[in-house]
Amino acid sequence: MADRYAASKPLHPNKLRFGIGGYTGESFEVHWTGDALEYRVYDPGFELRIVRLVNPAPHDWKIFWQWLDEHDLWSWPQTYASETPLQDGTSWSVQIEAGDRKLASAGANPYPHSRSDRQPPVFKGFLAALRRLLGGLELG
Repeated sequence: MADRYAASKPLHPNKLRFGIGGYTGESFEVHWTGDALEYRVYDPGFELRIVRLVNPAPHDWKIFWQWLDEHDLWSWPQTYASETPLQDGTSWSVQIEAGDRKLASAGANPYPHSRSDRQPPVFKGFLAALRRLLGGLELG
């Protein structure tokens, strides 16, 4: 899979930020520091519990980029909003910039390719790709 990732594309992102969670449950954040991925876990109420730095292998970066390209995450709309008012729920956001490709998308319960608060296969696949990049660390 990674062999088809073009050598002309950057290996590391200019920007990578991801967050998912809510006030009453665990929340997770990942961001690129310029040297590593910083992984954070928050307990309910956004109390910081874990901070780790992860240095993915080049092969894992290539697999991640290829997965994003193959599933066209670059075309996700900027916002996914619930059709009904929410008191609480799961919010998520992702910002990725790599070369000339950019993704900025967020939702408060709804997810890409879904009109409900259930995570569709493409979102679960994105979480799995990011988890692999993190060496298997949990993302909710």
